[in-house]
Amino acid sequence: MHRLDDVTVVRWVGDLVDGDTASRLRTLVRQLASEAPFVVLDLGGVERIDSFGLGLLVRLRLTLQHERGDLKLCAVPDNVTRVLEVTRLWPTFDIRSDEAAALAAFAEPATRAPVSPDPRCDVLCCDGSPELLMYVRGVLRGAGILTAIATNIADADRLARARRPRVLVINGRLRSITTDPHGIRDVKSVVEIAPDFGQRDPEEAARLLLDNVASALTSA
Repeated sequence: MHRLDDVTVVRWVGDLVDGDTASRLRTLVRQLASEAPFVVLDLGGVERIDSFGLGLLVRLRLTLQHERGDLKLCAVPDNVTRVLEVTRLWPTFDIRSDEAAALAAFAEPATRAPVSPDPRCDVLCCDGSPELLMYVRGVLRGAGILTAIATNIADADRLARARRPRVLVINGRLRSITTDPHGIRDVKSVVEIAPDFGQRDPEEAARLLLDNVASALTSA
């Protein structure tokens, strides 16, 4: 990691998967968000990325943008590029060829328009991991499916009553809670995701998720 003027450049080497490696990156960017929220993340050394790792990248960019900064990706290897394209998450990021191009991108006029909450919702996703939720929402939105997310049952219930989703996507560990009188109500169809979903190959996970959600929307 090094600083160039107001921008911090982070070169990541190794896997970007659920566990200690991803946690270290999350902690680092959280620190930078309050100190220097302009970050270039060089992914040239990334050998493997899972669904959790993709969701972490989405969350990191949103965190930096919330602090009036941004995240630029550069030197993205072919294996990660393919995953971003297959999962339809490529447009979520500002991706540049190399460090110099990424640094120069911070001088470009901002084109990101403010986004207002959409009162409609086809799918509601509930899981305790914000990173996994970012991945799931990104995949579904990339397929044109209106999606809302919640990290706990209480918030999911409030969103369900406000936005009336047709399908609930929920972690298997949390699903039993929906049978409680105070659980998530009025959702016509449920898609359960396995506890190890975040550690799966992101291409396989995206295809399975889209197939299951499409089937549930058809039957709802």
